[in-house]
Amino acid sequence: MLKDYKMTTPRNMRTLHVLSTDGSDLGWGRLTPVASTMTIDGTHADMLSSKHSKQLAERIILLTKKM
Repeated sequence: MLKDYKMTTPRNMRTLHVLSTDGSDLGWGRLTPVASTMTIDGTHADMLSSKHSKQLAERIILLTKKM
């Protein structure tokens, strides 16, 4: 199922900010302009854990204030 998945650009996307654990744009730059990338602690599996969720929330708040 996933092997047949084709990434596409959402139709009404205006600005894309990517938060990743390694600072990459996770491939989004191939599909749409990326406004910014931010590195967050943890892994994809635990970025929402209590250990990392505060930092993630702070980064999201920072991004929404810039909009």
